[in-house]
Formats: sequence, C-alpha cells, structure tokens
Amino acid sequence: MSEELQPGNTTPAAGPQVPLTPHGKVMAVTSGKGGVGKTFVSANLAAALAKRGQKVLVLDADLGLANLDVVLNLYPKVTLHDVFSGKASIEEAIIQAPGGFSVLLAGSGMVEYSRLTPEIRADFLRIIDGLLPRYDVVLLDTGAGISDVVLFAVSLAS
Repeated sequence: MSEELQPGNTTPAAGPQVPLTPHGKVMAVTSGKGGVGKTFVSANLAAALAKRGQKVLVLDADLGLANLDVVLNLYPKVTLHDVFSGKASIEEAIIQAPGGFSVLLAGSGMVEYSRLTPEIRADFLRIIDGLLPRYDVVLLDTGAGISDVVLFAVSLAS
C-alpha cells in the first residue's frame, strides 16, 4: 500500500496536506474506456484498504449503468436513487460488502441521473459531505468516458 494511505499519515507524497481523520479522503477510480475493470479495481482496493484497518466506503458513481452490486453479488433494497429522491437516508442505503468495507450502490438504469443537473450536483455533494466524517476513504467507482457526471465525480477526489 502506498505510504500516503497509511492510517494517520497527514503528508501525502503529492498535493496538499490532508488528514485522514476526522474527514476522510475521496479517491476516484476512472477510465475513459468501459469494460477495463474499474469496478473490479474499486472493490479490490476497498478490500485491501479495509484489511489494513481503514474504514472504507465505495460509492457507485456510475449513475447510469452501475454494476458494483453485480460484482459484489449484492441485492440492495435501498439505493442511491432512494437517497437522491428523499425516500431513504444515507444510513439506510449503506450496506456491508464482502471484504469488510461498506458500499452505497447506485442501482442500474438510473437514466434520469446520467446528466449532471444542479439538483444532482447538490445531492451528490450532500452525500459526500455526509460520508467523509465517517470513513477514512470514500472510493468513487465512476462510469466510463468523460461525461459531465464522470468529470464531476473525479473532481471530488482529494
């Protein structure tokens, strides 16, 4: 594991000094091309960080074609869509994944969220702000390409 991800390290190799606690670090796993293993890397990176004692959450930021649930063989009753629409709280949508980390699943086919509207931007920021005090690392598993949703998610990375 890189030195900058060690618990309590407040001096990453590059970039500004960002303590891991009480506010976590946001990391994005992204690629311009689909089918290259972003979700697989996100899940395995989360498991590796959790194994080293980090409190980790993977947020499925592929709002149009999410598949983190498929990779992890999870069947969520509540998704990010429910949080965005006010039908559920963040706490209700977070579930434990095999590997010792938490996930906030988007649910596939959320076409209405494939475009970044001011409302979706505000909802996304509210959710990230709610997660950061609770986790050492929040991993954003983005969709493929360079859509405005993907670019916004990547811009949130520490």
